[in-house]
Amino acid sequence: MRSTNLRDTVLGDFCSFKYGKTIRKSEVSPEGLFPVFSGYQIVGYLDSYMYEDSQLLVVCRGVGGTGDIKISPKNCSITNLSIIISPDKRVDKKYLYWLLKNSNIYSLRTGSAQPQITIADLERFSVAYHDSRLDQKAITHILDTLDKKIELNQQMNETLEEIA
Repeated sequence: MRSTNLRDTVLGDFCSFKYGKTIRKSEVSPEGLFPVFSGYQIVGYLDSYMYEDSQLLVVCRGVGGTGDIKISPKNCSITNLSIIISPDKRVDKKYLYWLLKNSNIYSLRTGSAQPQITIADLERFSVAYHDSRLDQKAITHILDTLDKKIELNQQMNETLEEIA
């Protein structure tokens, strides 16, 4: 039985979406102040940025990562390989990150040669979210803490393997 504080809806009911920008390779340098984030990785740097805050995004095209949910660095630009997801005040951005990371966004992929996900697909994607912001923050805190612990354990394992 589902908790009574879960709200079943589609992403389009509480999120807005926009594609990242096309950034020419000639504009990007290997060094600089502000990263250019493709969704897959930092692909270079610019002298200015599009987004001051970290952005929630889904990799929307390409081989090997379409459907991955990411959080961009702060003070960065985002390429057109990603769709930026902006929840309204009802849902915390970091909570939505974890919600989508543990959903089946990959089911939205279409195309055979180069998989893609569209904004229209995301708008219709069904989710069930906790309607209490307090619950959202508590869930996010627990998941962030576990994620940091996993990362620390992985670093310790790499160090021990190097020593051995």
